[in-house]
Amino acid sequence: MNDIFKLSDPWVMEIGGYPLGWDWWSRYYEYPWALKFAQPNAVVADMGCGYMQRPFKDVLAQACKYVYAVDVGAELLAQEPHDNMQFVVADFTQRIEAIPEGSLDVVFCISVLEELGSALGDALKEFYRCLRPGGLCVLTCDIQFDPKKPIGQFGAVDLEQLELAIKLSGLEARDRFNYDLANALYHVTFNLCVFRCVLVKP
Repeated sequence: MNDIFKLSDPWVMEIGGYPLGWDWWSRYYEYPWALKFAQPNAVVADMGCGYMQRPFKDVLAQACKYVYAVDVGAELLAQEPHDNMQFVVADFTQRIEAIPEGSLDVVFCISVLEELGSALGDALKEFYRCLRPGGLCVLTCDIQFDPKKPIGQFGAVDLEQLELAIKLSGLEARDRFNYDLANALYHVTFNLCVFRCVLVKP
Protein backbone atom coordinates (compact mmCIF):
# COMPACT_ATOMS: atom_id res chain seq x y z
CA MET A 1 0.00 0.00 0.00
CA ASN A 2 1.18 3.50 -0.82
CA ASP A 3 -0.19 5.39 2.13
CA ILE A 4 0.45 7.42 5.26
CA PHE A 5 2.11 5.83 8.28
CA LYS A 6 -0.37 5.02 11.04
CA LEU A 7 0.18 4.99 14.79
CA SER A 8 -0.85 1.33 14.69
CA ASP A 9 2.03 0.39 12.34
CA PRO A 10 5.01 -1.59 13.71
CA TRP A 11 7.78 0.56 15.20
CA VAL A 12 11.18 0.02 16.82
CA MET A 13 13.62 1.91 19.03
CA GLU A 14 16.69 0.30 17.43
CA ILE A 15 17.61 -1.48 14.21
CA GLY A 16 20.46 -3.89 13.63
CA GLY A 17 21.93 -3.08 17.02
CA TYR A 18 21.85 0.69 16.39
CA PRO A 19 19.70 2.77 18.77
CA LEU A 20 17.55 5.46 17.19
CA GLY A 21 17.70 9.06 18.40
CA TRP A 22 15.02 10.05 20.88
CA ASP A 23 13.80 12.82 18.57
CA TRP A 24 13.64 10.70 15.39
CA TRP A 25 9.87 10.62 15.66
CA SER A 26 9.14 9.06 12.27
CA ARG A 27 12.23 6.90 11.77
CA TYR A 28 10.90 4.47 14.40
CA TYR A 29 8.26 3.58 11.81
CA GLU A 30 10.03 4.29 8.51
CA TYR A 31 13.10 2.11 9.03
CA PRO A 32 11.37 -1.20 9.86
CA TRP A 33 8.90 -0.70 7.01
CA ALA A 34 11.62 0.07 4.45
CA LEU A 35 13.84 -2.80 5.58
CA LYS A 36 11.19 -5.27 4.46
CA PHE A 37 12.46 -4.56 0.92
CA ALA A 38 16.12 -5.37 1.71
CA GLN A 39 17.17 -8.75 0.28
CA PRO A 40 20.43 -10.71 0.78
CA ASN A 41 21.50 -10.72 -2.88
CA ALA A 42 20.44 -7.15 -3.63
CA VAL A 43 22.62 -4.25 -4.73
CA VAL A 44 21.02 -1.13 -3.27
CA ALA A 45 21.52 2.57 -2.64
CA ASP A 46 20.58 4.68 0.36
CA MET A 47 19.99 8.04 -1.29
CA GLY A 48 20.48 10.88 1.16
CA CYS A 49 21.94 8.53 3.74
CA GLY A 50 23.03 11.42 5.96
CA TYR A 51 26.39 13.12 6.32
CA MET A 52 25.88 12.73 10.09
CA GLN A 53 25.49 9.23 11.50
CA ARG A 54 22.23 7.61 10.45
CA PRO A 55 22.11 3.81 10.85
CA PHE A 56 19.84 2.86 7.95
CA LYS A 57 22.72 2.40 5.49
CA ASP A 58 24.59 0.30 8.05
CA VAL A 59 21.65 -2.05 8.54
CA LEU A 60 21.31 -2.31 4.76
CA ALA A 61 24.93 -3.45 4.70
CA GLN A 62 24.00 -6.22 7.14
CA ALA A 63 21.02 -7.28 5.02
CA CYS A 64 22.13 -6.77 1.40
CA LYS A 65 24.95 -7.79 -0.93
CA TYR A 66 26.23 -4.27 -1.64
CA VAL A 67 25.26 -0.74 -0.61
CA TYR A 68 25.96 2.64 -2.15
CA ALA A 69 25.63 5.22 0.63
CA VAL A 70 24.96 8.51 -1.16
CA ASP A 71 24.88 11.99 0.32
CA VAL A 72 25.76 15.49 -0.85
CA GLY A 73 27.71 16.21 2.34
CA ALA A 74 31.41 15.32 2.18
CA GLU A 75 31.32 14.80 5.96
CA LEU A 76 29.92 11.37 5.04
CA LEU A 77 33.48 10.22 4.39
CA ALA A 78 34.36 10.57 8.08
CA GLN A 79 32.01 7.72 8.96
CA GLU A 80 33.10 4.10 9.24
CA PRO A 81 32.32 2.14 6.06
CA HIS A 82 31.51 -1.56 5.76
CA ASP A 83 33.34 -3.97 3.45
CA ASN A 84 30.28 -4.15 1.18
CA MET A 85 29.58 -0.42 1.19
CA GLN A 86 30.78 2.44 -0.99
CA PHE A 87 30.44 6.04 0.18
CA VAL A 88 29.41 8.33 -2.68
CA VAL A 89 29.47 12.11 -2.23
CA ALA A 90 27.01 13.28 -4.87
CA ASP A 91 23.87 15.27 -5.56
CA PHE A 92 21.32 12.64 -6.58
CA THR A 93 19.23 15.18 -8.45
CA GLN A 94 22.02 14.92 -11.04
CA ARG A 95 23.74 11.94 -12.67
CA ILE A 96 25.71 9.91 -10.11
CA GLU A 97 28.79 8.80 -12.00
CA ALA A 98 29.73 6.19 -9.37
CA ILE A 99 26.52 4.20 -9.94
CA PRO A 100 26.24 2.49 -13.34
CA GLU A 101 22.98 2.67 -15.23
CA GLY A 102 20.61 -0.21 -14.47
CA SER A 103 22.80 -1.60 -11.68
CA LEU A 104 20.55 -1.33 -8.62
CA ASP A 105 17.91 -3.71 -7.35
CA VAL A 106 16.47 -1.20 -4.88
CA VAL A 107 16.78 2.53 -4.32
CA PHE A 108 15.90 3.63 -0.80
CA CYS A 109 15.20 7.30 -0.07
CA ILE A 110 13.96 7.85 3.48
CA SER A 111 12.57 11.28 4.42
CA VAL A 112 14.77 13.26 2.05
CA LEU A 113 12.49 14.24 -0.85
CA GLU A 114 10.95 17.05 1.19
CA GLU A 115 14.30 18.85 1.05
CA LEU A 116 14.49 18.93 -2.76
CA GLY A 117 11.80 21.41 -3.77
CA SER A 118 11.49 21.70 -7.55
CA ALA A 119 14.35 19.19 -8.05
CA LEU A 120 12.14 16.32 -6.86
CA GLY A 121 11.47 15.17 -10.41
CA ASP A 122 15.18 15.17 -11.25
CA ALA A 123 15.84 12.86 -8.30
CA LEU A 124 13.20 10.37 -9.42
CA LYS A 125 14.58 10.35 -12.96
CA GLU A 126 18.04 9.56 -11.57
CA PHE A 127 16.58 6.76 -9.44
CA TYR A 128 15.01 5.39 -12.63
CA ARG A 129 18.37 5.49 -14.43
CA CYS A 130 20.13 3.63 -11.62
CA LEU A 131 17.54 0.85 -11.29
CA ARG A 132 17.48 -2.35 -13.31
CA PRO A 133 14.18 -3.23 -15.01
CA GLY A 134 11.90 -4.54 -12.28
CA GLY A 135 13.91 -2.73 -9.61
CA LEU A 136 12.14 -1.01 -6.75
CA CYS A 137 12.20 2.54 -5.45
CA VAL A 138 11.25 2.62 -1.74
CA LEU A 139 10.37 6.15 -0.65
CA THR A 140 9.13 8.02 2.37
CA CYS A 141 8.55 11.76 2.58
CA ASP A 142 7.08 14.29 4.96
CA ILE A 143 3.78 15.86 3.93
CA GLN A 144 1.64 18.54 5.54
CA PHE A 145 -0.80 17.06 8.05
CA ASP A 146 -3.29 19.91 8.48
CA PRO A 147 -3.54 22.09 5.34
CA LYS A 148 -5.16 24.86 7.37
CA LYS A 149 -2.06 25.28 9.55
CA PRO A 150 1.51 26.27 8.60
CA ILE A 151 4.28 23.71 8.73
CA GLY A 152 7.16 24.17 11.15
CA GLN A 153 10.84 24.48 10.37
CA PHE A 154 11.01 21.51 8.00
CA GLY A 155 9.73 21.19 4.45
CA ALA A 156 6.97 19.03 3.03
CA VAL A 157 6.30 17.37 -0.32
CA ASP A 158 3.22 18.41 -2.26
CA LEU A 159 1.45 15.17 -3.17
CA GLU A 160 0.21 16.43 -6.54
CA GLN A 161 3.79 17.39 -7.41
CA LEU A 162 4.97 13.94 -6.29
CA GLU A 163 2.41 12.11 -8.43
CA LEU A 164 3.35 14.19 -11.49
CA ALA A 165 7.08 13.65 -10.88
CA ILE A 166 6.55 9.89 -10.63
CA LYS A 167 4.64 9.87 -13.92
CA LEU A 168 7.33 11.90 -15.71
CA SER A 169 10.18 9.79 -14.30
CA GLY A 170 9.02 6.56 -15.92
CA LEU A 171 8.59 4.83 -12.57
CA GLU A 172 5.26 3.24 -11.77
CA ALA A 173 3.42 2.81 -8.48
CA ARG A 174 2.87 -0.81 -7.47
CA ASP A 175 -0.34 0.13 -5.65
CA ARG A 176 -2.91 2.90 -5.63
CA PHE A 177 -2.23 5.96 -3.47
CA ASN A 178 -4.24 6.32 -0.28
CA TYR A 179 -4.08 9.64 1.58
CA ASP A 180 -6.36 8.72 4.49
CA LEU A 181 -5.21 10.64 7.60
CA ALA A 182 -7.20 8.60 10.12
CA ASN A 183 -4.91 7.45 12.97
CA ALA A 184 -1.93 9.02 11.16
CA LEU A 185 1.47 9.30 12.76
CA TYR A 186 2.12 13.03 12.89
CA HIS A 187 4.22 15.68 14.59
CA VAL A 188 2.12 18.38 16.20
CA THR A 189 4.81 21.09 16.22
CA PHE A 190 6.01 20.47 12.67
CA ASN A 191 2.48 19.79 11.32
CA LEU A 192 3.87 16.87 9.35
CA CYS A 193 2.93 13.27 8.71
CA VAL A 194 4.80 10.74 6.55
CA PHE A 195 3.82 9.22 3.21
CA ARG A 196 5.35 5.95 1.99
CA CYS A 197 5.31 4.37 -1.43
CA VAL A 198 6.95 1.68 -3.50
CA LEU A 199 7.62 2.35 -7.17
CA VAL A 200 8.91 -0.02 -9.83
CA LYS A 201 10.94 0.48 -13.00
CA PRO A 202 8.99 -1.33 -15.75
